[in-house]
Amino acid sequence: MKKQIIKTNIKNFLDDIKISSDAKDFWTRIVDKLSPEEIETFIILKKENPRDLVKAIEILTRRKKALSEKDTKTLKEIFEEEKNMFKDII
Repeated sequence: MKKQIIKTNIKNFLDDIKISSDAKDFWTRIVDKLSPEEIETFIILKKENPRDLVKAIEILTRRKKALSEKDTKTLKEIFEEEKNMFKDII
């Protein structure tokens, strides 16, 4: 019951964010694996900078796909992109 409530809340949370339906499905599958801190981070991103939230979701979705396909080239590209994002923040 609690997991269903969380999944419903995450769907509502993602409704007004312009991401693919695959990305939304990905988030509803992993939401119960996220820590409260990770969830809070996404809430803050949505409020403060929705573009960063969309980018973070897209990166995580691509990373999950690359991991499942054992695509090391794409993983390296994603890690480089993440590294550059952190440089921009600092």
